[in-house]
Amino acid sequence: TNANVNCTIYTYDIDIINRNPFYVRLKLNDSFTSVFIDEFTKVLRVFNIFNDVNPSTSIYCLKSLERLQLINTNLPILSDIENFQSLNSLIIRSDNGAIGQHLPSEFGKLKYLSTLELSDIKNLEDLPNDIEYLVSVLSLTLQNIPNLSRIPDESIGKLTQLRTFNLTDLPNLSTIPTTINNFQQLNKFEITKTSITILDLIGLGSLYYLKITFNSLLETIAIKNMPLSFIDVRNNDEFGKSVKLKVLS
Repeated sequence: TNANVNCTIYTYDIDIINRNPFYVRLKLNDSFTSVFIDEFTKVLRVFNIFNDVNPSTSIYCLKSLERLQLINTNLPILSDIENFQSLNSLIIRSDNGAIGQHLPSEFGKLKYLSTLELSDIKNLEDLPNDIEYLVSVLSLTLQNIPNLSRIPDESIGKLTQLRTFNLTDLPNLSTIPTTINNFQQLNKFEITKTSITILDLIGLGSLYYLKITFNSLLETIAIKNMPLSFIDVRNNDEFGKSVKLKVLS
């Protein structure tokens, strides 16, 4: 997707907010469409959109934005996302089909991103190879993305700072990247309702929370030397038949 938002026509961030066809509260609220604007610099730092549709793509001109939540709205992900050079949290839940089959490669330019959640995304089929540049990500959630079938193996293995990794309701995901064992600092891992058959977690020495449930085709799990304080392995139908839990010391 080519960059197509003209940001030169806006003097202040509030001008960008006013381009939207819905009411935006100027006092931040975690339940309503709202923003946080620095009162001294007049720069917008946080933008939450809840249940309001057709947001203006001028949002991509908010170049000092640090947190963006898009809940039940329909903002397409454009190559202009590379403008968000200060973004540390991106949460998208329910895109109403606005996001295409692929994310733009510019997604990898969000170098300060520490929290990424993509939930209820209708059309997305994969993650771009450029996610390898998101080296600051601490928490990654992919949830209820029915067409997601590929997570790039080599690229995701570069996210070595990852602490929390959730893969939930991904029925077309049949393999987990082998490079998951690069996540030496991973504390919490959940994998639920996928189509994986083998789960090798031997390299994850910092894991204390592990949830593996409702993976109907899962046959083999391998774990080793984990300081687990919570483990839930239930309703993995094939696993229940043959029980191949390898605990290696």
